[in-house]
Amino acid sequence: MMGFGLIFIALFIGGVIVVFLAIGTMINKDGSPLSDVFGGRKTRSPREILAERYARGEIDREEFETMRSEIEKMK
Repeated sequence: MMGFGLIFIALFIGGVIVVFLAIGTMINKDGSPLSDVFGGRKTRSPREILAERYARGEIDREEFETMRSEIEKMK
């Protein structure tokens, strides 16, 4: 009789965990890992960072092309 109580408690705790994970997944819109939902940062590729810097005017076209070719070599 006592064993059934422990089984139900374990199932209840497991159910609560599943519900929290489901809620976290629903909150997360782009399907990335739950760490993004709970304070993590989404990582950007070097190309994206370079394009943003060029768009903001931090680097000129020549620097952009040089850095882009270096990024391509790294792959």
